Amino acid sequence: MDSNFFKCWYYTTNAFQSILLLIVRVYWGFLFFIGGFYKITDMAPFIDFMNQLGVSTTVAYLVTLVELIGGILIFFGFLSRIGAACTAVIMFAAYIVAHPAQFYSFFRDPAYFFSAPPFSFLFASLVVLFFGPGMLSIDAIFKRKLMEDAEKPRKKK
Repeated sequence: MDSNFFKCWYYTTNAFQSILLLIVRVYWGFLFFIGGFYKITDMAPFIDFMNQLGVSTTVAYLVTLVELIGGILIFFGFLSRIGAACTAVIMFAAYIVAHPAQFYSFFRDPAYFFSAPPFSFLFASLVVLFFGPGMLSIDAIFKRKLMEDAEKPRKKK
């Protein structure tokens, strides 16, 4: 095989990587935002649920704000790794606090672990955290702008 094939393969998979990251960001960012929005518009049931788990009302508000703001950041790809880190912490905590049996079944019964409600949200947060928002994001626009500014020759005084 020649190098043109590998160049084509490289650029094609990179393009699809950005499309996949866009889909992950938009879908789960929207779901995080909607979850936070519904909680903030009617906090009483969520606060009751959190209090039953032994979690304070303050933490319930914090979780709601992280879902709301983190979802917006992930959705638009603006400071997306910060938003993803915050939502990953919240989803990891949700696993431990609200679904401990499923959390501790990771090695014993992986299917049970993967069926927990926080799993897909945790996974999406980790994807954005470790792979970034992709080229189709506000973060990428700022990065390109910073790179252009860095490449411009500086005038001497």
